[in-house]
Amino acid sequence: MNSAFKSPIAILALVTFYFSAVGSSAELIQIQAPNAPPALGRQPPAVKSFSCQRQYLYRGNRLDCDSNLHRDGENLRPLIADVPAAIAELDQYQRNQKSLKKLAYIGTLGLVMFSVGMLLKDRAEGNNKIVIRNLVAYPGLALIGGSFLYGLTVLSTNEDHLTRAVDHYNQIHPEDRIELQFSTGLDF
Repeated sequence: MNSAFKSPIAILALVTFYFSAVGSSAELIQIQAPNAPPALGRQPPAVKSFSCQRQYLYRGNRLDCDSNLHRDGENLRPLIADVPAAIAELDQYQRNQKSLKKLAYIGTLGLVMFSVGMLLKDRAEGNNKIVIRNLVAYPGLALIGGSFLYGLTVLSTNEDHLTRAVDHYNQIHPEDRIELQFSTGLDF
């Protein structure tokens, strides 16, 4: 082998000559950025979820009233934290919301009792039909009706707790009023 190719300077010169004659490696391999498809003419319509967002207005900003988990008015708590009467009303509102879940279970129990009573009544004979109907089916109906009416009453009065919490805050802070952007009544 020739001694000129053993010297590092000669090798460097040979590499330099090669790249100057051929071009850089980036020129050898031409990489193109991927092309995106053409943009659509229209935006797809926004998907409307089946949620009920309750909002309030505070310092010109529209904010959500409820937390992400429940319809509980919890997002009002940081604003009304310095007004004990408002916090007490919000706490009562949240306690009543939790008790409404129990009414659903009682109503379901009433429905099961009524259904079982009607099924057993059809299979019984004689006076047993009347006894089963009176001891199982009718109390089931009473549980259904009672839990429904009590639930409507609690719902109606419970929303007033949220309104009173905001009213207590607005009395103490008339310069930073909170305005509920939803109706707290029950509409049929």
